[in-house]
Amino acid sequence: DHFDINTIIIGIEENGHTLTLLTVYPNPVSAGQNVTIQLAEQLPGKVNMQIYTLSGQVVRTEQFNELASDILTVNTAGLAAGMYFIHLHADGAQAVFQLEVAK
Repeated sequence: DHFDINTIIIGIEENGHTLTLLTVYPNPVSAGQNVTIQLAEQLPGKVNMQIYTLSGQVVRTEQFNELASDILTVNTAGLAAGMYFIHLHADGAQAVFQLEVAK
């Protein structure tokens, strides 16, 4: 699978309502460390996450059951140093943001 980076949006859109990401921390992150994604509000239902390289190649896909809060923690183990896009989607809401993994 490839992700068309020409359609990148920053933030979350659900039924015409834009939700925002509050923080992606740390960014950049050291390889193998956790990155915390704090959303403006809790996403409903299952949350699907895909991590893409800048060329659009999917390097990781994960599914999280309903989040208990507005915070999602992702480990960067196995990701080479470089720039990535993380795409979150849940029940019609989606968000895409950039993440840098350092050596």
